[in-house]
Amino acid sequence: MQCTWFIRTQSLTYDEPVHIAEGLNGWRFARFEEYNDHPPLARLWLALPLLDSRWQVEVQKLPDSFHITRMAPDPEALAGRARAMNVLLGLLLAWLVWRAADQLLSRGAANFALALFAFSPSLIAHFSIAATDGAAALFIFASAWSLRNWWRQPTWKRTFLLGGLLGLMLLVKFSTAPMFLLALLWVLFSGTDKMIRDPRRWNWSRAAAALALALFLVWAGYLFHVSRLTVHDGTLTATFPN
Repeated sequence: MQCTWFIRTQSLTYDEPVHIAEGLNGWRFARFEEYNDHPPLARLWLALPLLDSRWQVEVQKLPDSFHITRMAPDPEALAGRARAMNVLLGLLLAWLVWRAADQLLSRGAANFALALFAFSPSLIAHFSIAATDGAAALFIFASAWSLRNWWRQPTWKRTFLLGGLLGLMLLVKFSTAPMFLLALLWVLFSGTDKMIRDPRRWNWSRAAAALALALFLVWAGYLFHVSRLTVHDGTLTATFPN
């Protein structure tokens, strides 16, 4: 109810049109080159209900910013659809918080944690707008919970689940890279009751499997593009053939 009220009454924030426009560019043209300061997964998810050609966002590049020249058929309807997709991610995170607290503590603790989540300002701040921070919070939490379950029982099934979640986490925000590295190190070094000191007994195969699956998902998220990077006069340029 809080998210619905916010979506219906608040205008678009500064970054939202660009996130939506880049999501549409990814779906329609397999292109991730204009505003590539974020990975594509969250943007593709937000733009999913806007694939029909009648939904348009035109962005004009400026020297140090951008200007939205046109949104069709109207900004309110477009924002409502894209923002609703982010609310779904917030509901999924709410369920994960409840589930984790229920397993770790008690049903009462889980209900209390869910109540705190529902009335947290961050719910509206990050899950009622068409942006990427909410998706990052979701996959960081999901990856941490999966890592905890893997540590209790490091089966191959849980290894592949963890690797998949880590790949999705990398695909929603570049700032998740430190958490990705930390999770891999934990998989590599940890035993069931203590850290493993002997490199010969480290979990090389499971860490490699999680890493390989995560990197494959990242590549798949960019539709298996092969880019060319050049640095000239202090400027990094990325080009995407075809």
